[in-house]
Amino acid sequence: MLRYVEYFDVPVTLEIENGVVQRTYLNMRCGRKDPELERLLLAFSMGERNALKFYMDNLEEKFKRIYETAINISFGRVSSYGDISLACFGTKTYSRFVGITMRMNPLPIIIPCHRVIRSDGLPGGFSGSPDLKVYLLNKEGVEIREGHVGKAFFTHLETKGDHFKEVS
Repeated sequence: MLRYVEYFDVPVTLEIENGVVQRTYLNMRCGRKDPELERLLLAFSMGERNALKFYMDNLEEKFKRIYETAINISFGRVSSYGDISLACFGTKTYSRFVGITMRMNPLPIIIPCHRVIRSDGLPGGFSGSPDLKVYLLNKEGVEIREGHVGKAFFTHLETKGDHFKEVS
């Protein structure tokens, strides 16, 4: 079943099976608009992790690990490709791999790849478009001045066993 919502005026289509989100698509309006699902998606993006059920079991472990790390970036905050690499693999060596993984994200907004940016504060690429990434970050309260996100908006993630948490 396809439903669509507006996330800060950006259309997002969600593919849902048995109440579980299988995939999301940016800039698409398919199916009927679902105000309740819109409320749940916003609640999820703001940290209410039980608001939505979504499917990642079909992903390889290395991708799942990266996506689970990105999900822990709070609303209004960003992390770098390098910090996610460090949290997942113990080194920043895999920063580009993290970027490629974000580009392949099957669940944009749920897995907030738009909150993953370059370590120098530049937004970097985005499957939706770089302009859409900046728009979403601004709507979530992240200030971008002269093309850069300020260090005050960065969060760092650390591994706690198989779980990741944000640390200031």
